[in-house]
Amino acid sequence: MLLEFSVKNFLSIKDEVIFSLYASDEIRGHEKQNLIPVSGRHILKTAVIYGANASGKSNLIKAMGFMRGVMANSLKLNPEEPIVPKQNYPSFQLHAESAKAPLEMEVSFLYQDIYYRYGFALDAHRIHREWLYSAPEESESLLYERRFEEGSYLYDIPENSLTETDFTKDSILPANTLLLAVLAKFTDSPARQVMKWMGDSFNVISSPDEEAYEGFTYSKLDDEDYRPDILRFLEVADVGIEGILLKSVTAADLPNEMPEELRKELISPGAKQIVCQHNIFDDKGLKTGRTTHWGLSEESAGTRKLLALSGPLIETLR
Repeated sequence: MLLEFSVKNFLSIKDEVIFSLYASDEIRGHEKQNLIPVSGRHILKTAVIYGANASGKSNLIKAMGFMRGVMANSLKLNPEEPIVPKQNYPSFQLHAESAKAPLEMEVSFLYQDIYYRYGFALDAHRIHREWLYSAPEESESLLYERRFEEGSYLYDIPENSLTETDFTKDSILPANTLLLAVLAKFTDSPARQVMKWMGDSFNVISSPDEEAYEGFTYSKLDDEDYRPDILRFLEVADVGIEGILLKSVTAADLPNEMPEELRKELISPGAKQIVCQHNIFDDKGLKTGRTTHWGLSEESAGTRKLLALSGPLIETLR
């Protein structure tokens, strides 16, 4: 369960911005529907970010995706490989010092009834600082802090926070690699729980291009465990779709003038197309009991986008 996310020096965000799901004392109404009691506090189930155009709303979501990506790809980098290509380093560029300074991100969450707070500061080539706290009890405790000072890394590891197999001060860790990722892969430490939560529960959906999610959603439509939830989602959205069919693509479905290579790709084993079922109505707006079927291309752009996003949305809500 996400509690807070903070970011500093990222794209249009210069100073620290905190997205918090801790409910304020001023919230009135809908307590049962949108509040979760946790250790004497209330956590919001949902939240909306609003503000003026170009105020950083989208970049806050992009920051979440960036953090997730850095953590997921950390062990895939060669020692000399940049974390981010220098020309794409996403620091705040409208301030001379910020443009060259590390960006910072931190996330706090509950996972299996344990509180974690993890963050890092990095630039295009180096992890400058990294920290992890945990709180199985009431107050959080430092598990480790790693920081780069005067040409070398220093580690603050309280006694008994990590076992000897988790970390040794003689270990050589590349400057572009997160200690968290190493611990999660090679030890049974709390770092593994952090990485598991990040991979399984911290889903970020930010692309405006529905094609990025179509394949995932189509696979879920073919899964009887997910299909009813997706159809229910579309019903609530009131887009007029009563059912969805997955139809295998055949040569007869394709234009004769289509290039042969593309035809082979589209009618490859497992290739399917979406067909949407709609009710037919009479002059009074009542259902006639008959239905018609449309190809996905005949649906509105908004409906296509909603359908494409339904798969990852249902996956996240589960």
